[in-house]
Amino acid sequence: MAMNTPMFLNRLIDVEKTVHHLPHWEQPGRCYFVTLRMADSIPAKLRSEWMAEREQWLEAHPPTTLA
Repeated sequence: MAMNTPMFLNRLIDVEKTVHHLPHWEQPGRCYFVTLRMADSIPAKLRSEWMAEREQWLEAHPPTTLA
């Protein structure tokens, strides 16, 4: 039985980008994976520190909309 070689993201081919739909990048016929994290897997103190850092970063780098 022949094994198929997995085809991963090709940066030379157009990528379909989505919002609120995983995965956020797709290419037809390509392999990809999605990493999930459970809500309680990060300690609350560390999560609040990350959220504060995120807010500071977002203030300095306002998000842009996808075209």
